[in-house]
Amino acid sequence: APGGREPLGLGDEEGLRALNARGLTSRGYTVLEASNGVEALEVLDREGRVDLVVSDVVMPEMDGPTLLKELRRRDPSVRIIFVSGYAEENVRQDIADDQSVEFLPKPYSLDQINTKVKDVLGKIEEMAASNPETIVRELWEASIKRTRVCTDCGFLNYPGYPETHFSTCSTRRAQ
Repeated sequence: APGGREPLGLGDEEGLRALNARGLTSRGYTVLEASNGVEALEVLDREGRVDLVVSDVVMPEMDGPTLLKELRRRDPSVRIIFVSGYAEENVRQDIADDQSVEFLPKPYSLDQINTKVKDVLGKIEEMAASNPETIVRELWEASIKRTRVCTDCGFLNYPGYPETHFSTCSTRRAQ
């Protein structure tokens, strides 16, 4: 991906999601896809950290603002672009924590979404270039918050690693 950045695109309209993914892939990004917020969290659990989430606001099972809360809990540094047919002001009213939230109104063109993704990822790059210690600290803090500790033996399971230890801990079985 340009600059090593990886976006996650999600929305319940499969054709539009696939078109967006193809457009971003053609620009050199590695794009992960999900059809709703619940599936997006599963993808993140499986794949690890992404730099940007492009999400519809209204989706089945888990809407965009609810997804944002969960994303912030897991990784406070993740950036999000909400796409919606609703007015930006209406969408922002439903978001308690709108730091680093961008908005792209529907309908939009492939050029518009490509430009928006490039701009948001460019801001991340600028921040990293101007203050790399801040980025390292943010990533470290986000990683620590997502690290699980086995209460039986103290094993640390870092983000992105399989969580099989928790069901197979020999300390638990020995008790």
